[in-house]
Amino acid sequence: DSDRRDAENAELAELGEQLQSELRERDAAMSATARQMEMCEALNRELDQAVADLQVDLAASKNREEAHQATLSSLNRELQTREGAVQEWKAQAQQWQIRASQLEAELDAQVRTLQDSVRQVTDSAGEIQKLGRTMGEELCRIREESRKEQLTLQVALEAAAEKSMLLESTTQLRQQEVDALEVEVVSAREKADGDQLEALEDEVVSSKKLQEAQLGTHADLHRAIVHTEDQLARALRSDEMQQELTAKLRSSLNSSEVSLSQYRANLEAQESMESQLRKQLDTIRSESKEDKRMATNLRLQLVESEEERNASDTAFQTQKTIEANLRGQLALEADQLSEVRSALQVQ
Repeated sequence: DSDRRDAENAELAELGEQLQSELRERDAAMSATARQMEMCEALNRELDQAVADLQVDLAASKNREEAHQATLSSLNRELQTREGAVQEWKAQAQQWQIRASQLEAELDAQVRTLQDSVRQVTDSAGEIQKLGRTMGEELCRIREESRKEQLTLQVALEAAAEKSMLLESTTQLRQQEVDALEVEVVSAREKADGDQLEALEDEVVSSKKLQEAQLGTHADLHRAIVHTEDQLARALRSDEMQQELTAKLRSSLNSSEVSLSQYRANLEAQESMESQLRKQLDTIRSESKEDKRMATNLRLQLVESEEERNASDTAFQTQKTIEANLRGQLALEADQLSEVRSALQVQ
């Protein structure tokens, strides 16, 4: 009996050792499983954090995409507005160019007309100046001749006046002599005989005839003096007419010079207007070029925005793929963890 109990005790001891060994193995397995569960939980937490980060990145990507979409829409609207404005500016520039061409043609025609007018006025002014010089020379000649004729007539008039005075004095003397003879005739009639009376009467008649002749000569001299005075007056009037004609020629020359100045001023004004119109045309052309450049820049910005949107879409799809993969891995590990827990519960 003791041997049997010893054998049973040995078997029980051996069985206890086996159970302790199995228990130690189970404890080691449990520890390994616990460590694995901790690792799975840590990995799960990391996966949750990664998913949260991916969701944040996804939300940020969506916000960026929405912002890019809004920017793209704004750029599209602005581009359409700018293109409409560019078309309007192009149409306006074409109208301005047509108008500028018309104005250039009109200005060229006006300039040619003004140049022709200036040439005509210049030619007329030259002719008037030439005529004025000719008339001045003729006037000087006429004045010289008139002055000489006036001097000659003045000398003749003075001589005629002296002769007239001499004739008047002679006539007065003859009249006195006639009066004296008449007195003598009267006294002789009283005293003398018929022959002496006839002789005295003949002498009186001769004296009267001489006096009449002298009076006729005096009248001729008076007429000559009057004629000379008329010639002198005509010469003076001719001088005045020449002066008046010269004044008219000078006035016409001054008017021509004023007209020439006005034509030149108008020509300068037309040239200034043409220069301003050409500057406006250059400004419109430069503005059109600037608008074209801005439209090109907007198109480039639109292309860049589309490229950024495509890149955002690609990144978004990549993040979705990564998220799906992580979710798959998380589900797989959750399944593995569930299996481990089930196995532990069974043990």
